[in-house]
Amino acid sequence: MSNRLLIMTAIAAFFCSSIIGSVFEIRGLHITDYLASENPQERIVIMDSGEKDDADHAHKSDQKKEETATTPSKSQDRTDDTKKEINQKKEETTTTPSNIQDHDTKQKMNKKKEETTTTTPSNSQDHDTKQEVTKKGPAIAMLISNKQRDVNWVSNALKSIDLFIPKDNMTTPVLLFNEGNLSNEQKLSILNISKRPIHFPIVDFKQFPEGFNPETEISHFKKRSKWGYQQMCRFWITKIWEHPVLDDYENFMRFDTDSCFSQDLSSFRPYVPGMPSDTIVYGANNIKKEDSQYVEGLFDFAQGYVSANNITVKNPKLWGEAKQGKYFYNNFELSRIDFFRRPDVMAFQRAVTEMEPFGVFRRRWGDAPVRLLTVAIFAEKTELQSVGRIEGYRHACMFKHHQGISEMHSELMASLTSTQRMLRGGENKDGKNQR
Repeated sequence: MSNRLLIMTAIAAFFCSSIIGSVFEIRGLHITDYLASENPQERIVIMDSGEKDDADHAHKSDQKKEETATTPSKSQDRTDDTKKEINQKKEETTTTPSNIQDHDTKQKMNKKKEETTTTTPSNSQDHDTKQEVTKKGPAIAMLISNKQRDVNWVSNALKSIDLFIPKDNMTTPVLLFNEGNLSNEQKLSILNISKRPIHFPIVDFKQFPEGFNPETEISHFKKRSKWGYQQMCRFWITKIWEHPVLDDYENFMRFDTDSCFSQDLSSFRPYVPGMPSDTIVYGANNIKKEDSQYVEGLFDFAQGYVSANNITVKNPKLWGEAKQGKYFYNNFELSRIDFFRRPDVMAFQRAVTEMEPFGVFRRRWGDAPVRLLTVAIFAEKTELQSVGRIEGYRHACMFKHHQGISEMHSELMASLTSTQRMLRGGENKDGKNQR
């Protein structure tokens, strides 16, 4: 009897489970889903046949939500990737030089840089710049202080360069060597003057030659500071050739801050700011005679150096000019970098500025007579551009030099007039311009 009861109970249970399973299958549900649900409303399994499609749709929607929750969508992947790219771009574009602190100025300088930057091969990453440079091309080199007068001078100089050297299409970079103390406002005012790429390479005028003590030594020529003028001469004689920024260039045109052009150079010196030919190592301006007190002992030093190192002077005629105390008027000059970086040439230049008797510091030997001596010793006559006055070049750029500028250049004329009083600060007491 008991066995029959067990058999009947099993049969009844079988039929009940089949019926319940069929009902769940019709409703698009699973028993496991039903038992797992904590929401009482989701446990309602009695529904009209017309509700089946809605239930099926709801079940599929729930499945889609579960898949979405457990597996990131492609759209989400793209969003995450986009966020990563934006964050990475922010990190790349917010890197600015340490000496630029003002946020608004950074944005303006970056905007100016974006407007003028083209992708070119260069290892120069100076970030007070407007554009990277082209390997082995010409450059325009200037040395600037943070004096506002210098900034005004540079503005006029750049205007005249852009106006009277039109053939380079404003692609020749400008290197404004400075001590790292230009303000953001000063940099921006310069950057806004010209569309040329402008760089601000740093120089160190607080460093002196080994063996020379600037604290105990007496300066016999003070211009802007105790050793400022001497450091300027040392820079143009030696330190500029050691600066890594020149690695990207073939030659440079030196232009003093208070220099300017007053007429178009394209008709008679179309190669400026480049070199006239591949064989020329130096493009000279006019030759003048130096005050004897500023070349005292210089020629004797050079003659002793040549003799001690068994050097044959390459240009005897120019050597004779040096003996008379003459110099290149080199506030404008064209210099081939590889020539002045030659080991023998560098050794002589370093001997002048870095060794006893430290004539640049103690006797005020200038870069101009040293440049003439250097070219006379190491450059053949055929490697020197014909010496003569550069027509259309002016230094210092005083108003009186521009009376002949035609009416079409009135904009430059007005600019020069506006800074006339500042420019007068470059005159000696006797009214003559300082070199």
